[in-house]
Amino acid sequence: MRDNFSLFHNILFKFYDTGILGNVILIGSWVLPVYKSYFEDSPEIPILRTSDIDFLFFNPPKIVNIINLSFADTQTCNIMGFLRL
Repeated sequence: MRDNFSLFHNILFKFYDTGILGNVILIGSWVLPVYKSYFEDSPEIPILRTSDIDFLFFNPPKIVNIINLSFADTQTCNIMGFLRL
């Protein structure tokens, strides 16, 4: 589970560094650890999560920078914890 948290943080920081994070909303089960941290480990917030991260993009998207998130090379995929198929 620790690897999932590391990957989660890496993806969020990658989105932050590229300016995407301010233009999307984290939704779905992975928002729960963020809420749990923000609300000081509130016992009312469950910790169950799926294995994917869901983001809500505005329609039309408000992202002004064009950023390639395709992880074009295998080394980048491996660093981020993804398998390139």
